[in-house]
Amino acid sequence: MVVHVFIAADRDHGIEDQQYVLALWQALTRSPFNMTEALGPQGVPIEPRIQHFIDRSQQSHLLAARRTGNPDPNSPYPQEALLRREKDVYCVSVMRELHPSEGKGWIELDEEWSAATATIPVPAGLLGVARVFLGRLATPGALDPGEALTDLVRFRRAQAPRAESLGLGVSAGPNLAIWEEDATSDELIERRIIVIGPQNQDAVLSAWAWVAGQQELPRFARYLMHAAKLRYEWSVWSRDKKFQRSWRDADAIVDRLLRLVTPTLKENERKRHTPGPSHTQLLQASEEVVSLQAGEMGLARTASRLRAMRRTVQIATANFIAQSGNNQLNGLFAADRALAEWLGQQLDDDLTYLDAARESASQVAGLTDQLIQRSYHRRQERFNLGLTGIVGAILMGLAAIQSLQYTVPIPPLVKPALVTTLGLVALMVSLIVLRYAAPERRWARVLVQVGFGLTIAALIWTLTSLVAMNPQLTRWWSTAGFLIGFASAAAAPILHDRSPR
Repeated sequence: MVVHVFIAADRDHGIEDQQYVLALWQALTRSPFNMTEALGPQGVPIEPRIQHFIDRSQQSHLLAARRTGNPDPNSPYPQEALLRREKDVYCVSVMRELHPSEGKGWIELDEEWSAATATIPVPAGLLGVARVFLGRLATPGALDPGEALTDLVRFRRAQAPRAESLGLGVSAGPNLAIWEEDATSDELIERRIIVIGPQNQDAVLSAWAWVAGQQELPRFARYLMHAAKLRYEWSVWSRDKKFQRSWRDADAIVDRLLRLVTPTLKENERKRHTPGPSHTQLLQASEEVVSLQAGEMGLARTASRLRAMRRTVQIATANFIAQSGNNQLNGLFAADRALAEWLGQQLDDDLTYLDAARESASQVAGLTDQLIQRSYHRRQERFNLGLTGIVGAILMGLAAIQSLQYTVPIPPLVKPALVTTLGLVALMVSLIVLRYAAPERRWARVLVQVGFGLTIAALIWTLTSLVAMNPQLTRWWSTAGFLIGFASAAAAPILHDRSPR
């Protein structure tokens, strides 16, 4: 049995991925593996060094190697493990071939691997696991992955949970036959593959499925690595329903905002004075469109992720096709190609609908901005008209008093307070207009509160001046009334804002 475990090595938050690699590597030191001895070319450590995980400039490199201790170094029954980095992927490869006297076959080796790795937390960067069961013919002859050999392989895997799903095999490599269990379940990150080679051709079988050259990843393992990337992207796309919902949700939001900002023609004909959306509604619509376009899972971010996923699928597909050869049209090779074509089409469809939703959102955003600007202009015109009327009325009154030479009978001590009150009333009118012109601004509200407090204080000053005509008392009454009125008037709005509602 050969196991290839593929883990992403280029994720920005790959600490848990690295921890998984180290935990898996340490699990090989325990029973039943007991891989505690050094293995491999000179200079290859038994434990990976920390710089292997920090340095992202490495391309393909053998990081560590280990084996089970054996009194006979030339034993034909190896138990070995290799830790490689293949550009953007960590690859842990394990080979176990036991002596027949131990009475363990594919079923037992499979169960032992499952038990040893069951307690290791699976990280988000696990791309895939390939359990490859190797076998060879007992008699010489060419391999025919037809019904007869398939029945024999199915009999050998009779105790496996998915043995009944084993279909016909496919010829591959140098006179090899390959089957995959549950080949139609593309969602499985973990694959179980059976490879049968000819009699007395262990070197050929090993070089194709276990190790090639100077401890290099063999061709079939490279195929499985790139196919694992494809299946990983499939699992992300199918698991993350936001990809499928993004453009549908966007269309629903755009339709609702269009109904808000553009009343129908029939409504306008039926109701000549139908009010349009309020300024606050327009601002909320604008904020919603911006959030739709650039939020955590906004249209722009979703489109970027889908394009990156589409490119990853294209690269992985091209790579595993190059490793399998262009003539592999059956079995697991055909299944992987079919999955690649289907997933690529789904991603293209999602991107097409998403681009249409982004265009609609952009049009709604432009329309909303125009309506907001118009609303600002209309409000400004109304406020300017109102302010002009108020100031004109005050000026008209003063002009009439002056032209008619009318003398208002006001005591001299009251005149300063009255002049202050009138000036503050005019200022208060301007501040109220400003408050309604910028309702969302905090500073406008503060100015109105301060102006209100000053106006109330001036009124109290005027009243105290009228009541206390004694010059000695007027100064004290005026000062006290002004301070008390200003403090109470200024504090009232603040306390009102902080009171529970």
